[in-house]
Amino acid sequence: MGRLRKPSSDYLEGQPPEQSSRQLNLPVRVRIIDKAFDLAKHLITCSAIVLVIYLIGRTISDLAGKTTLADIVIQILMSGNAREWASYAVTGGAILWGARERRLRKSTINHLSRRLIKTEEQLDPNRTSSHLTETGDTRPEDQ
Repeated sequence: MGRLRKPSSDYLEGQPPEQSSRQLNLPVRVRIIDKAFDLAKHLITCSAIVLVIYLIGRTISDLAGKTTLADIVIQILMSGNAREWASYAVTGGAILWGARERRLRKSTINHLSRRLIKTEEQLDPNRTSSHLTETGDTRPEDQ
């Protein structure tokens, strides 16, 4: 880290002496406060990491030699049916994700289409519409 430099004399020219000494100390104070907050941030981060490692270690030592739910889950996963159930879980998750994305896409289209329709009507009042629904789907009578 470099040393703090004093401002040049032309910076302080024409100012009363008491004001110039305050200005000299202000940047130093700001830097000290900034460094103190940086130190506090790093101390908090390191303390949190140490606390998490300590709590994980305590949990492992408390559970040593005991049958837990984790043991039961591992035994189920090691059985032959685990792959089948895992494929069902992944398939179900993919279906839920797809349904959520579809709903989000339709909501976004609905939100953006209103603004687009207003803008297009202002630009060209004689413009014809494609007659899509507000969510961007084809009209039921056109299907």
